[in-house]
Parts: sequence; C-alpha cells; structure tokens
Amino acid sequence: MKKVVLILGSLLIGVFSLVMINSAQAVDDIVSPSVPSNLSASPVSASQINLSWVTSTDNVGVTGYSIFRNGLQIANTTNTVFYNIGLTASTTYSYTIKAYDGAGNASAHSTSISATTLSATSDTTAPSAPTNLTANAVSFAQISLAWNTSTDNVAVTGYAIFRDNTEIANIIGSTFNDLGLTASTTYSYTVKAYDGAGNRSNFSNTASATTLATSTDNTAPSAPTNLTANPVSASQINLSWTTSTDNVGVTGYSIFRNNTKIANVTTNTYHNTGLTASTTYSYTIKAYDGAGNTSANSNTATATTYTAPPDTTVPTAPSQLKAHVVSYKHVNLKWKAPADKTNIAGYAVFKDGVQIAKVKRPHFNNIRLNPGTTYTFTVKAYDKDGDMSAASNTITVTTKARKAPKYWTSERHDDDSDDDDDKKYSQSKSEIIKKINKNIKKIISPKNTNNKGKNK
Repeated sequence: MKKVVLILGSLLIGVFSLVMINSAQAVDDIVSPSVPSNLSASPVSASQINLSWVTSTDNVGVTGYSIFRNGLQIANTTNTVFYNIGLTASTTYSYTIKAYDGAGNASAHSTSISATTLSATSDTTAPSAPTNLTANAVSFAQISLAWNTSTDNVAVTGYAIFRDNTEIANIIGSTFNDLGLTASTTYSYTVKAYDGAGNRSNFSNTASATTLATSTDNTAPSAPTNLTANPVSASQINLSWTTSTDNVGVTGYSIFRNNTKIANVTTNTYHNTGLTASTTYSYTIKAYDGAGNTSANSNTATATTYTAPPDTTVPTAPSQLKAHVVSYKHVNLKWKAPADKTNIAGYAVFKDGVQIAKVKRPHFNNIRLNPGTTYTFTVKAYDKDGDMSAASNTITVTTKARKAPKYWTSERHDDDSDDDDDKKYSQSKSEIIKKINKNIKKIISPKNTNNKGKNK
C-alpha cells in the first residue's frame, strides 16, 4: 500500500512539474512567429489587388497578420488573404506581411511583392451567371441560399442577392442566410455575380422557399458538450466544443463569459480577445435554432490569461530634425514626431552624442553654447516604459563668432542682446588713465593750493 501511495505521489509531482514548466514557458513568451511566406499579389480590377500567403507558425499561436503597402501599415487580419480595395488604376503597389502573436511579438517582414492595378477601361467582360441556386427554409424566420460560383476573365469580386426582385445584400462567398423573415411566407431569390470593374452577370436561376410556421418547432437543440478554454496570450482565450443537434437544425451558439452573454457564432469555435492579463474567466455555451429554441448550458470551462510580457517594442525614430542659430550661444531645434506619436512619452536631445535634455514636445529652444563652435545634434523618442527609438537624422550647427566689444558707448552689442552680462559697458584702459591723471593735476595745481590758503 505504501508503494502505491509513493508511486501516485511521484506521478502527481511529475504532472505538477510539467504544468509549471509549461505555464512558465507560456508566461515568458518572447518568441516571434515565423515570417509569412509565398506572398502573392493579384490585381483583379482597376481599384483592387488581392493578397494571399502561407500561414506562419509560433510557439504559442499566431494571432494575426499586419498588412504593409508601400512600407506603411494599412490593416490587420486574422486570415491569410486580404483584398486591398479603393486603389488607383494603372498604379503599382508593393506589399509585405508581418505575423504577430498574442504577446505582441512580431515576425520580420515577408518578401516584398508588387502588383499593378488594371487600366480603368481594360475590363468590360461580365462574369458568368451563378448556377444551381437553392433555397432551404431552416426556421420560421430564416432561409439559407447556396449556388455554384461564377467565372470571369479577371476575377469574380462578389455576388448580389435579390429577394423578390429587390437587391438585399452583397457578399463574397457562395452561401447566404436570409434572416428576419415572416413565418409561413414564400420568398423567391436570384443571384448575380460581379467583378472589380463593376461588370455584372445575368441572373441565376430562381429559387423559392417558404418559411416554417411558428408552431412547427418547439424542440430545443441538445446542449453543447466538451467545451474547452485555452489561453493563448495575455489577452486571448480560445474556446472549442462539440456541436449540438436539433430536430430541424442548429442555427448558432451563444457564448457566455462569467454568466454574461458576449457573442453569437455559427461555428463551434470562438476566440475571446481583449482580455486582461493574469485574469481567470469562466465560460458556458448554449445552442439555439431558427425557431428561437435554446439548449441548456454546456459544461463550464475556466482559463486564466497569461501574464503580460514586458514591452520590448521601441518607438519610431523622429525625423526632419532642423536647427536655427539665434545668436552666438543660442540654438533652437525642432523635428517631426513619429507616426505612432500616441505611444510617445517624450524626446531625449543629444549634443555631440551626450544627452542634454528631455522634452515632451517636438522642439527644444535656447540651448546655451560657446561662440564660434561646431556641434552635432540628434533626437530620440521614448515611450512610457523608457524604451528609446533609434536616433533621428544628425544636424550640424556652428554658432556665430562673438563680436569685439564697443568702448565708451551706451549701445548694447547686437549679437549679445539676450544676455545679462551684455548689458554692461566697456571703457578703454588708456582713456581711464588719462581721466585719472587729469583729475590729479587739478588737485595739486598752485591755483588750488592758494585757494586752500585763503580759505584758512
């Protein structure tokens, strides 16, 4: 019996150690995802280029991708495709992609790829009409549509959905759920394909369906099972569960976090983002059908987000540093703030490589220097964590030489007008000596002596 207890104790200690090791690894996530590969860019119209790439990998999990066009970030996405619309005809654009994880670690840029949008008048060919359109009533308020995709000489951009000859939606895929309908009512549907140049196909075949009666379905779906919650970062927990069943059909799932409903989804996975680091959350799921019947709660799953990693992202360097020489010892500096200035706490000013000041705004005035001397200046941005950017461009400045003093004048020196010491006036040494000698002669002259005797 003692041997069994010892064996069980050893096993528990081993499991606990593995859990602690895995937790420590998860908390200290400083590993960046791999670089996205095989990036391709395909122009589909005069105003659209479609991108696709191979997914990155990460030690914990890739959270998303940042899209860069001509060196500037334009979007974030969780997919491995991106449709860049609103472009200019006959214009070349270059793209790169970065992957990032939940801890904020980002990969290097992918290989750059370029594409040129089509000429504004180059595409006048309409896509083929969608075929085999079907319409199926799944509840008293919903009809689901599906059809075969169209083809085009360039590319099909999307589909227009018509209900009873009125256009109600535009989508990219080849399925559509029409919601909010009236019970026991017949609806007819057609679909048109369109491309990036605005060319539209002929109508598809017509498909009709009648929504179910409100009293037809009173059976609730089965409760979702095997709900799991897995933290993937300091701000995200991923959920998954086994799908429910229903006598007609499960329409979706309601997600509850800490007993409060936070979302509805149609799949059996959900990524809960925007959470607080080092915080425990509990989740349950309910399934519902088109008639509004709701299942019982699933099992409860609990997870704790990871500890937030230290911020290792440095700000972008300031640019366009300029200097204005004010006087023989004063120089004013100004520069352009980085594009991500919302994360900037201030700027450090460097003279000849040595930091001389910190300021909040992108300018610094009245630097006291030596006359006729050459200096170099740079500026760095820093964030609230003290992370400092690379240096700005270097600017070289030579102060004005100080002018020789003007003697016996009440005028102040023009180039010294802003200094207290420049308010003092100078006298010629020889003139002072002459004046003293003159006064001495007056004192010892015979005339002054005789006067003194008479006074006596």
